[in-house]
Amino acid sequence: MKIIYLLVIIFATSSFAAQDRPALRQSYFSVVGLFQRMHQGLARKSVPLKNLKIDYQDTFTVDLLTRASEGMSRLPSEEATFTFTNSKDEVDGFYVDMGLCRGYSSLRRKMRFMGFFDPTLAAPDRTDKRAYKKFYKKIVKDIRNFRPRIIPGFSSLQEMSQDPILKSMLQWQVLHEWRNKNFFQGTGTRDLLRGTFKKTSYEALLSLRERIVQNAALNHNTMVWLSEKKSSWIHVLEAYAVSEVSSTGEFKIYFWNDKFLDLTKAHSILTVSGDGKLTYDDFLQTRVLHAMGITKENDGEMILLSQRRKEFCLSNPSKCFN
Repeated sequence: MKIIYLLVIIFATSSFAAQDRPALRQSYFSVVGLFQRMHQGLARKSVPLKNLKIDYQDTFTVDLLTRASEGMSRLPSEEATFTFTNSKDEVDGFYVDMGLCRGYSSLRRKMRFMGFFDPTLAAPDRTDKRAYKKFYKKIVKDIRNFRPRIIPGFSSLQEMSQDPILKSMLQWQVLHEWRNKNFFQGTGTRDLLRGTFKKTSYEALLSLRERIVQNAALNHNTMVWLSEKKSSWIHVLEAYAVSEVSSTGEFKIYFWNDKFLDLTKAHSILTVSGDGKLTYDDFLQTRVLHAMGITKENDGEMILLSQRRKEFCLSNPSKCFN
């Protein structure tokens, strides 16, 4: 089974072979690296997040998710996102159609739940750039590992990522989050790859829509993957809203886009027709898609993020409810 998995991953990444990959990412596509990732993935403690599914009839879980997200906006906002996008050729592999969408969306969500910005607290001395970057890198790594942290010296993620000393560090952390999600955690990568071959039925799309609605009612976004038919194009974004189902069966799903900072374009739209056709528009290109689904780690992470945030807020209420 591992050999088959290896071959599938190699096939999925083979479309990158003819491109000039940044040196920073080349090692992730080596055969040795693939074997190492499979071995490490089996040992990862975060694997139990895979396949957990929220029971919306469980009052304890629903209460946890609701209370943890009180006072926290889940809608696209300038303050809660990075000042770099996942589409421009800015640094080290961040450019169109070979981006790090899953890492970008995942880290942004974790920073929203686990990062507590406090501009009134003094930041470290900027004159020692290495120590300054190391201090904030430790904070971001803790947040990536579901450890809530107070972030001194900044009022928001937007302000933090504007810091020229910290911008490249945050981009590297996006890269590491992407790597962990796709290769270490076993969080549904094979499903994403299979999605390029197996079309999602209209009934499954209606069920997916309902789960987005239920999560939104708890003030949580849903991490969703999108895929073209037999293509290396796979995209992962936070779904934050849906439209009503029309008389013809059509409905729309709204995603927090990772390609624009302008709030008028900070969302992309997937239109589902009554016969199950998927049309995705991200203001750059319109694509006809083949499949989509909720990432396997989504529900488990929602619960874990909520639990950790609740524990932190009980001990630090002024940081959460001021």
